[in-house]
Amino acid sequence: MATHGELRRRYEETPRTIDGELVDLAKGERGCLGDGLIALGVLLIALFGFVGLFFGVGQGYALVGAGLFIAGFLLSTRAQAISTRVRRAALTSGPLVRGQVVKGRPDLWERESVTGPAAVVFSVEPRGRFDGALLERVAARLRALEQAEGLPPEQEDVARQLRRELIERVIALPDSLVGEDAPSVYLATVIVDTHRLPAGRLTDGALTLIVEPSVEFVEHV
Repeated sequence: MATHGELRRRYEETPRTIDGELVDLAKGERGCLGDGLIALGVLLIALFGFVGLFFGVGQGYALVGAGLFIAGFLLSTRAQAISTRVRRAALTSGPLVRGQVVKGRPDLWERESVTGPAAVVFSVEPRGRFDGALLERVAARLRALEQAEGLPPEQEDVARQLRRELIERVIALPDSLVGEDAPSVYLATVIVDTHRLPAGRLTDGALTLIVEPSVEFVEHV
């Protein structure tokens, strides 16, 4: 439950050390393909094992399931290793920034000890990384944009993403939403862990993030 100032003192300088507070964020994700093959392999092993046990046929097909299981395990392990390497690099060198929540589940504001997704805006440019006024202004524009009609093409894609439950990628916002002379601002989904917030829940919608837009990395710290 560190304050924003404490987090800046601890993590703003890069390269940073992955301490006990960050180590869980460094764990990579398993590949969907590998996990799918594992599940299919287990299903085939069980199915043809049952058929072989009661009908005396199909044992050979169970070997196909075993092969799929092994292939899936290897693919998932490799995907997790690559993901972990990317995430560790981002946690070590990615900029520390302020994020401003655009929208999120109501319980993130209402209850303590909640974890859930929220749409946030942030900037990685030095002059915008901690510019709360800029981020609050952009967040307000995006809230109005969500229900608007007849939008120009560069804003319509942003509005479409805001209508989804999760923003599916890190989006660089157009100048028409940020301002001609303003620093670049991004929109993304982040998993908010209210355990990390001083009040135990969202209050003003401000978060402290480590980000690396080039690899779609946005994490609440």
